[in-house]
Amino acid sequence: MTGSDQITETWKPIPGAGYYEASDRGHVRSIDRTIDGRFYKGVVLKLREDGDGYLVVNITMDDRTRKHGASVARLVLLTFDPDGYREGLQACHGPGGQKDNSVLNLRWDTDEANRQEALQVRLVNHPPKPKPVKVCPRCKREHGGKGQNCHECVVGLGVSAALMLANGVPLDQVSARLDYPPAGLFNLAVRYGGARVVIVQAKVMRSEPDSGHAPSRKPWLRSVLIRAQTWLADSDAE
Repeated sequence: MTGSDQITETWKPIPGAGYYEASDRGHVRSIDRTIDGRFYKGVVLKLREDGDGYLVVNITMDDRTRKHGASVARLVLLTFDPDGYREGLQACHGPGGQKDNSVLNLRWDTDEANRQEALQVRLVNHPPKPKPVKVCPRCKREHGGKGQNCHECVVGLGVSAALMLANGVPLDQVSARLDYPPAGLFNLAVRYGGARVVIVQAKVMRSEPDSGHAPSRKPWLRSVLIRAQTWLADSDAE
């Protein structure tokens, strides 16, 4: 590669920080300087990442205030495109990504544009993990339903539970046979198996001591009977 083919790097003083220069390739360096009689050798500064993955650096301003975590992208734009800045604009990165602070990859833009761009960068660098495929523990088939069991097995549980209840099997035994919680199983029997709940009232007779007052009304006792009506969705049935 000849000297004319090599990419040159242009350095310019950073406004407000005369002891430092930024390059059009996104680097920052200090210059040789003498302060209070003491000589300091200029060096290319080591950049570091902030919490969001952007490159920052520490520099000392002309008023001798120390600026920690100064955005390298902002320093480069202030150096090479000071006229493009308007109040409220931010240093935004282009296709090269958030660590490419070369002039060609930077621009002044709004906060909203910067936020949208940062979101796109995160999605590219940290894409959402695909959800693991669910496998029904009963039929061992993959499914995309909400629960552990697939819809077909859930419907089958409801129909089976309704049939057992209709034949007089207690709910706790049905739950043990089908290996499913009783409350949830009863709901499935109602939803998919056609089970119905009928509430009946029965008089309860009890003796009361003679108090000289008119006898009170006999209390009512509510008992719940489970009546299961099963049905099968058969398209061939009349």
